[in-house]
Amino acid sequence: MIAVMGGLPVTRFSVEEYLASEQTAEFPSEYVDGEIFPIELATLAHGRLLARMGHSLTDKLGSGPCYAGVQVSLRVSASRYLLPDIAVICGKPVEERGVLVSGAKVIIEILSPTTEGYDRGAKFAFYRAIPAFEEYVLVSQDTPLVEVYTRQADASWVYRAYETIDATAHFHSLGIDIPLAEVYSGIVDPPSA
Repeated sequence: MIAVMGGLPVTRFSVEEYLASEQTAEFPSEYVDGEIFPIELATLAHGRLLARMGHSLTDKLGSGPCYAGVQVSLRVSASRYLLPDIAVICGKPVEERGVLVSGAKVIIEILSPTTEGYDRGAKFAFYRAIPAFEEYVLVSQDTPLVEVYTRQADASWVYRAYETIDATAHFHSLGIDIPLAEVYSGIVDPPSA
């Protein structure tokens, strides 16, 4: 179906069309309210931070009930399917056609200049529709900075920023700590003396 928005035609797809296209797509995409948005290829820094954060999480979580999934497709509502950089899943996940439909407790995004506004704004709002979602983590590519938003019992969010290479980010919902040096070593330049 084609809709006209602001004078420009916009092709709309059903959820079924989107899910079918993802089975054969060369690159993954996100689905928001009938539109399909391809995911950009990651920079080297993005890929290294993603690998380091995934490794740190896996190491800290051990063989417990939670594990880190990299670029797992999440259904956040009936009309929204998103692809976070990392989702920490706890307990037995529920999947349908390769899409996680429940169980994402912590979501981590590695920020890039082209997606930072979306990650901080609309994407965070979309993720908040996930009932199990308790913590949102944003990781800067340019400087040691890990921002953690933790959901409170009253559904408000508490913000904490860890801003130096010698800081240790605390993941309250998982009961683990990740030193920024573990994630950023060799990726960002150390401060000059």
